[in-house]
Formats: sequence, structure tokens, C-alpha cells
Amino acid sequence: MDLDGDTRRFAPAAAQALLGTAFDHVELHHRGDTFPVGDPAIIAGYIASWSPESIGLPPGPLWARIMARTRELIATHFTTHTHLEITSHVAVLRCD
Repeated sequence: MDLDGDTRRFAPAAAQALLGTAFDHVELHHRGDTFPVGDPAIIAGYIASWSPESIGLPPGPLWARIMARTRELIATHFTTHTHLEITSHVAVLRCD
């Protein structure tokens, strides 16, 4: 089982350079968006869905403290804000 697969990624430029060794033409397109999330439970639930191993930590007391602090920080944010801006970024590489 690959426990760190979702944190092991290529930087887009590195992926473009690597693919350039096998393809004549590699186009890099950056895509992304920012959107508001107004429910703190959605944000906390998303973060809680990560396994500690996915970021290089073992399960146990440390992870529990990190998650508790994360929930505190989210709650604090929502005492003065109506939403949290979430930004996504995707790189698409077209090769031929």
C-alpha cells in the first residue's frame, strides 16, 4: 500500500521537463480557482479525512493534538469571518 502517494507530486515544471524527454512537444496549462466555503464543519471534515501517514506522521496522540488545534483554528477564523477562501490549483500537461 502506498501511504504517501497523495503527497508525492511533481512540480509542474519538473513534470514538463521529464515529459519533454519522451515527447516532441509538451504544453503546460495551469488551472485553478478560488471559492468560498461557509461551513466550518466541511473544512474540518475534509482535513480530518487525511490520514496522518499521508503527511508523514504516525497515528496517535500527536495527530490527535494536531487535529484538535486545527478545529480550534477553524472555529476562531469563523468567529470573525463568514467563509474561508479555498484555492485549488491543477496543472494539465498536453503531450504530443
